[in-house]
Amino acid sequence: MFFPVDSTVSDLDYSTKCIKNLRGIAFAHLNICHVLRKLDCISNMLHDSDLDILCLSETFLNDEISDCELKIDGYHLLRQDRVGAGCKKNGGGILIYYRDCYDVTCINSHVSSNCELLQACLKLPKSRPIYFDCLYRPPDGIVDKFVEEYDTHLSSLPDNCNYDYIALGDCNIDYNAQNGPKKKLVKLLKCHSLDQMIKQPTRVTTKSKTCIDHIYCNNPDLYAHCGVVDPGLSDHCLVYIVRKRKRPSQAKKTIRIRNYCHFSESSFRHDVKHTDWTAVTTCDDIDTAIYHFNTIFTKLLDRHLPWKKIRVRVNSAPWVTNEFHSTLDARRYHTRIFNRCPCEPHLQNKKQAQRLVQRLKNQLKRSYVQDCLTRYKNDPKKLWREIRQFWPSSKNSVCKIGSINGASTNEAKATILNDHFASVGERLSQKIPVIDSTIIKETISLPPVFELKNVTIANTISAINRLSNTKSCSHDGITAFMLKNCQDEISPTLTYMYNLSIKQRTFPKSWKISKVTPLHKGGSKDDSNNYRPISIIPTVGKVMERLVHLQCTEYLSSHNILSEAQSGFRGGRSTGTCLIDFLDNVYRGIDGGGVCGAVFLDLAKAFDTVSHDLLIMKLTKLGFRYSAAKWFESYLTDRFQSTVVEGRSSSLKSVKCGVPQGSILGPLLFICSSLDMASSTIVNCRLLERYDLNQLVQLSRKPKFFNFNNNISWQTVSKALARSRKSTPQAPPLSIPW
Repeated sequence: MFFPVDSTVSDLDYSTKCIKNLRGIAFAHLNICHVLRKLDCISNMLHDSDLDILCLSETFLNDEISDCELKIDGYHLLRQDRVGAGCKKNGGGILIYYRDCYDVTCINSHVSSNCELLQACLKLPKSRPIYFDCLYRPPDGIVDKFVEEYDTHLSSLPDNCNYDYIALGDCNIDYNAQNGPKKKLVKLLKCHSLDQMIKQPTRVTTKSKTCIDHIYCNNPDLYAHCGVVDPGLSDHCLVYIVRKRKRPSQAKKTIRIRNYCHFSESSFRHDVKHTDWTAVTTCDDIDTAIYHFNTIFTKLLDRHLPWKKIRVRVNSAPWVTNEFHSTLDARRYHTRIFNRCPCEPHLQNKKQAQRLVQRLKNQLKRSYVQDCLTRYKNDPKKLWREIRQFWPSSKNSVCKIGSINGASTNEAKATILNDHFASVGERLSQKIPVIDSTIIKETISLPPVFELKNVTIANTISAINRLSNTKSCSHDGITAFMLKNCQDEISPTLTYMYNLSIKQRTFPKSWKISKVTPLHKGGSKDDSNNYRPISIIPTVGKVMERLVHLQCTEYLSSHNILSEAQSGFRGGRSTGTCLIDFLDNVYRGIDGGGVCGAVFLDLAKAFDTVSHDLLIMKLTKLGFRYSAAKWFESYLTDRFQSTVVEGRSSSLKSVKCGVPQGSILGPLLFICSSLDMASSTIVNCRLLERYDLNQLVQLSRKPKFFNFNNNISWQTVSKALARSRKSTPQAPPLSIPW
């Protein structure tokens, strides 16, 4: 029978916590046999043992499971799923977790029916690199083929000896056996001067004790500890080895925020109301007025909301209880008893303890979610905040930046990325042929009637209320929450500055500085093209943009200038309305006895490649008067940005092309730059626009071919839109056979 274990039983030898006290860089391997089912226990084991690198085999993963579902706080991952000819569909797979403070790069991967391998390189400061492999040989894999393929891999390593090598994995070859496949493996290891470090049994059954999980290394003297631990997660034990090396100092993650503990809204509003703003309201220069405003308002914020630093801690699973920890202790206890005396009753106790852990884990998670649904049923924001603590997120998170162009410091990485982000649009636009500006005259042309009007205090308050409290603050440290708390008191001063900007036809310089955070999209972290810039602009400038945006939108809508085909960046329309319109055209053509052809155009760097000169020219053709066009010219030109990497900022870099990302006016200006796309299409061809993806739909009663020859003329009109995402610009003719 199964009996609960007394919590006083000490089973430290069967807990990975014993690795935490060892000094050095800890590598480990475990045949996990289905990682998704045990991800919570793996996360708990990593944080308890303080492992630096954990290699897992038999992950049972496929391309339907994304990396975000496998994410563990404080760790990054590399993976190699089982794919390839001759491989069984189910089973196999390799996954490597490594600390986010390490610089690890995937070097090589190999998958066959006899050998699965994933190789990575750990780069340490002032030390030789460490190449480490995660190996797996399926039980039905041919030993001779495995040895041959592994020999080929070892021969591909660098010829020089200026590196360390470690291989961890499940080879399904008993190293303690006297005869059999062991001899071929030993011969291979001797040929490449490798030592097998694990001697203890790593898989215990009622009939055998075998050492099939191995660790190979080329410099055994550099390793202080190695051993076997059974965490009770599978029928294999975890094998580990500790490199004699001081761990790189892992800086504590801290963020700088305003302290709201003793914040009094009434006191803050009183001080804002009785502050002398004459230095701002009597100033005739907009940049000087913004400088005085930021100085005065920042002093008020420092008085009521002083800065403080807080440490960002790794979120532990909120559903874990003392009962769950006691159940884990019971599982370790019965695992230890079985390993000491591998008999059938002890095996059944061990399996029952494992099932109890899994059952209790599912029950606790289910109860936690149900409790959140009940507690926050009227507050969806708090509900999702709680659930996201352990729910996989599809959003990319800010991660450790790789060694871009050999850069090792955060300042150097920030500088390289900032140079790339600021110049990528300009470099791409230079590859597009220069067009004749007279073509613009062939598109829509309206008399100059639109000009920016002065705003009122009520307009300013309305624009402030539309700001989102969840957005980060820019370099000035002013958030939407701060403005909303004193909107009645601060709005007269803001209104004066906004009207001064309209009067002088100038957008302030300090509002044209963006703070950029790089976001890894996927692929190698050493390639700057694999990062996406997230731009943050000043909040006070966003209010000004909102006021101008409302005036422009009202003018464009009242004169029916915006195309009906435009769905992106418009109120009341979305990707759903674009899809409905597209399907409606297709069904209508089919119902009328015809057929439908479509071309989908995905535009690369659509916002970054918009030409300022062409955009201003188009605005004047759309009826913008000289004063309004000059304000927009000031808004677009002389913009600067700075990239931040782990708290380190780069110097300011000029942005000479494109519309500002992260802004309110940016999407509207992009729409204006592409308005002539719809007017340039040929008869019986409809253009549907959604963000940077456009669809050309043509209906025809002759299904032999669809001719889009004349339909590419709009590419010569919009310089920024002439390049697709994955191909160079194509000139007419273009015929699509059916």
